[in-house]
Amino acid sequence: MIRPDGTAMPQFEEDGSDHQTGDYGGPVAQILFLPISPELAEKIKSHGDVAEASGLKPLEFEVPPGAEFKFTRFGMLRLDPVSYCGFCGAVYDYEVDECPRCLAKNQWYCGKCDALQKKPIIDTILATPDKDQKIIKIVPHLQKWAWRIAENLPGKWGFYSIQARCPECEKTDPRGLKNVECTGKMQSEEIFTFYDLQIGSERHRILDYKLNKPISG
Repeated sequence: MIRPDGTAMPQFEEDGSDHQTGDYGGPVAQILFLPISPELAEKIKSHGDVAEASGLKPLEFEVPPGAEFKFTRFGMLRLDPVSYCGFCGAVYDYEVDECPRCLAKNQWYCGKCDALQKKPIIDTILATPDKDQKIIKIVPHLQKWAWRIAENLPGKWGFYSIQARCPECEKTDPRGLKNVECTGKMQSEEIFTFYDLQIGSERHRILDYKLNKPISG
């Protein structure tokens, strides 16, 4: 905030300490929004506060003499499931198993056949808090939702793991398959910060949006 005499009242000092300027009730001539740099964000965090570097451009608002103003801020963190490719780094829709950029996908490998198996026999293992287990069959295209299917079954069942076996070896020498992971599932982290500035009869809504790197789910 800028007072009528030209002196500034920053919310944060260069060392990251917070002035808590919301308690100030004197005259104000201007309100400036200056983006928080990555360096300042780290200094703010060192004081025990929460801060994220901002992508906002500098904004300036004039406050007419005698005009009342009110400033509020609130934030929201949104987590969405996404798929990611370990080869090309693409991030794409959670329901898609094959990377749309390089066509990579997870594969099942049989050591005895020395080949990839496109249609493995998959058993889904469920468990209860008491460590009871049972095996169920889930059609391949719904396998990614095994945890949700388990939650909707009667009882306190939860997803535990899966077992994959080779269809070629099943009749003579049943054996498991090795999962060759090329893609994975993660969560994208989106941070929304809303600023609401009321100056007299004018209202300004400012959105600061940030998409972080996907985080492991």
